[in-house]
Amino acid sequence: MGIILDSDRMEARLPPDKVNRILESLSSLQHRKSCTLKELQSLIGTLNFACKVVPPGIPFLQRMIELTRYVKQPHHHIKLNSGFFKDLTMWQKFIASWNGASFFLATAWVDLETLELYTDASGALGYGGIFKSKWFSSPWEPHQKLG
Repeated sequence: MGIILDSDRMEARLPPDKVNRILESLSSLQHRKSCTLKELQSLIGTLNFACKVVPPGIPFLQRMIELTRYVKQPHHHIKLNSGFFKDLTMWQKFIASWNGASFFLATAWVDLETLELYTDASGALGYGGIFKSKWFSSPWEPHQKLG
């Protein structure tokens, strides 16, 4: 299936040949001003597959996908913007350093007391929490408020 399941390291990762192909695809678009819809869809499909073992990459597909909206024909060109190139750079970093997702859950359940994590929220005011000796709080943003 194109994914290595490593039971010693308890992770799933991409094989080296697939990593190299992804890096080549990323670098082939690095200095271009545009690409065809078909080229971009191919890259998105490849990166979407890679997200199975490179979970932090998921948010960095959204702007690429957005570029394909309203483009009808596979041969039509799409202008590559600065957001696309930022995401491309992030993907190059992810493929090099995040290739491997744990696929087994921990056998022991960790409760809040062990973690020393406590949270609370108020529907009118906001939310907050304490993690060990660190705390945080914030009022709700307008789009987060109910009703």
